[in-house]
Amino acid sequence: MPASIAANMPEIPRFEPTPGVSAGQTLLHGVFGDFYKPAPEFALRAFMPVGLANLFLMPEARYGSFTLKTSEASRLNSYSFFMPIGAYLPLFRGIFPFLAVGPEFGYFTVIATASAQESSTYRLRPAARAGVFIPVTYFAFLDIAVQSSYTQLSQESFVATTFSAGITVSYPTWRRNEEAVSRALAEQSRQQKIQGEVDALERQGKALLAEEKFDEAEQKFREILALKPGDKEARRQVDAARAMPLLREARAYREEGKGLSAIRSYEKAAAALEEARTELAEYRQQLKPTVPALSQSAVQAYDAAQYANAILMLEKVLAIDPENETAKLYLPRARNRQRAVEKLR
Repeated sequence: MPASIAANMPEIPRFEPTPGVSAGQTLLHGVFGDFYKPAPEFALRAFMPVGLANLFLMPEARYGSFTLKTSEASRLNSYSFFMPIGAYLPLFRGIFPFLAVGPEFGYFTVIATASAQESSTYRLRPAARAGVFIPVTYFAFLDIAVQSSYTQLSQESFVATTFSAGITVSYPTWRRNEEAVSRALAEQSRQQKIQGEVDALERQGKALLAEEKFDEAEQKFREILALKPGDKEARRQVDAARAMPLLREARAYREEGKGLSAIRSYEKAAAALEEARTELAEYRQQLKPTVPALSQSAVQAYDAAQYANAILMLEKVLAIDPENETAKLYLPRARNRQRAVEKLR
């Protein structure tokens, strides 16, 4: 079924025949209607989009057999081929009204039951059909319609009205869907296999982290990224494995009283580790009381042209207090003066 008929359903390629069947009840009007009973009719058809707007062709072969109202003396058999062109209107969600018109070739036989005598004739007649398409699955839709045709036969004319219901099913669409399902299942199986490998690598990586084998742990998480490049948790664990040695280094510097080195290592580890960010904030708070004295000493060193010492102290001030105004003002000056002195040597 075209996607324009059934929104959100897979599309049949244009010009792809979509076979169907229908059954209905036909009433004859006029002189023939006075003599013949209504009769069931059965049809085979195909639905074919023509590739222009909402137009379609719907060729149909139909058969019906009518008996006299008063006796079984004769039977009127009708064989017809209808070739309409139509258009549907996507007015309602799930229900699409349509109208189709075209020529219908009719072949009629009248059989006398007692004598088995038969006479036949054919006619080309105009016909029209109106109804609704109702999608029921991605590969099938119902149509409920009424059709009317005008026939001149045996110097008499009659109108035939058929009320019908049919279903149109696309095997190619069903087949494509089955293939799509098979591909999806194969992909699901592949993803499950990958996930099993990922889970095993993740367990190994976390165990190596716990043993402080950071390089080996990082390698395990990189193997996960090779299997699943977009895995955010694996990327986080890679960063964590690389940051853990820096955190350990920061703690060692802190124990040794090397504040500036400790802070720099903390800053590198803090990008990946929450505990590094927490410890860095605590350590800065611990060292903050030393900032005023350090700032004063740095300015005195600057005024005494001891630029190297001033730079070292100002960098330590900024490491402890990144927003310190004195350090932000004097550090660029001290660096410029130090470069100028070095050029004169």
